[in-house]
Amino acid sequence: MMVGEKRKSAVVLATAYFLGGLLILLACVAWFVGRTDARPEQAVVAEIEGEPVTEEEFRWVLGRERSGVIEQFKRDHKAVVDETFWQREYDGITPLETVKRRALDSVARMKVQLQLAERHGIIEDASYEGLLLEMERENARRAKALAAGLPVYGPTRFDWSDFADFYIGRMTIELKGKLAETVLAMTEDRLKRHYEEIKEELFRLEGETRFYAISAPYRIDGVEDGERKREAASALGEIRARLAAGEAAGPLFDELGKETAKAGETSVLHAAEERFDAASARYYYKTLPPLYELLADAPKPGTVGSILDDEANGRYMLAVVIGSEAGGYAGFEESKDKVRQHALETAYSEYVDKLTKEARIVTIGRLYEGITLE
Repeated sequence: MMVGEKRKSAVVLATAYFLGGLLILLACVAWFVGRTDARPEQAVVAEIEGEPVTEEEFRWVLGRERSGVIEQFKRDHKAVVDETFWQREYDGITPLETVKRRALDSVARMKVQLQLAERHGIIEDASYEGLLLEMERENARRAKALAAGLPVYGPTRFDWSDFADFYIGRMTIELKGKLAETVLAMTEDRLKRHYEEIKEELFRLEGETRFYAISAPYRIDGVEDGERKREAASALGEIRARLAAGEAAGPLFDELGKETAKAGETSVLHAAEERFDAASARYYYKTLPPLYELLADAPKPGTVGSILDDEANGRYMLAVVIGSEAGGYAGFEESKDKVRQHALETAYSEYVDKLTKEARIVTIGRLYEGITLE
């Protein structure tokens, strides 16, 4: 009797264990299904070097390229943006094809950099899911800092668009540093060659140009007079015509100077000798860009500029060059840090361009072709 009761108890206990295990298994399955439903698998529209491009991230890049393509077709084809704009052909190509091609190029360039960063140990996961996880972590960190009363710089919570710029920008800085030690290392000779290539654009020092500034004010005591403005334009036009006819600028300038001294503030024309150099170049660049362009190139003596409307000072102005001395360049040694930075930026861009061009890009036909815009 006792043996039978023991057997019965063992069977009951085994049954209980079995049922308990089954319930745990069912709970785990339910949890897994719930997690899968919460974040459904993303449709993949392309692959870059084997890395999936989800429809969601492709549409994000597509949105960034959208306005540029609209402006291009409006400018080049006088296109009207209506409900048929994206599907309408212009010279054999539609705006939709153009924006998708641009988006694919952009996402390929982004993926190439992410893959580089992953290989160099800068990031853990180059996939879209990996970046979303990083965004969750960053938002959690910011929320924790706010709760603790600590300063948070930038947004208190990122959305995907802002986070992508933040994350990839920060990653790129670190990636450039890594590559600068290996494939993008800069020798002294390479830096010197780069300096020679960019010195005209970035390291030219302003020369010095002396010029006659002949002006005709049309604003007196802050009040602009229409009749005086017409008179000023006409008077300066006559001066320019005399110079174009071959009259010497020096004697003409002396003549105007005497007339100005005699008439004082009531004189229609004013003449002064001015100097364009490193100290004044910024002023001319901001207030009269055409005059800056004329004087910055060390023009020949006797060069006559066009009549300019100096609205800031309420006058028309004409410049006649007296003489120029070309400026030099900031030296290589004093500019080396800037040269190195510029060279690295250029080399990095070219390197990424090369890798992007060589990357294996595969579109998933039906899914990729099915993406449209409205």
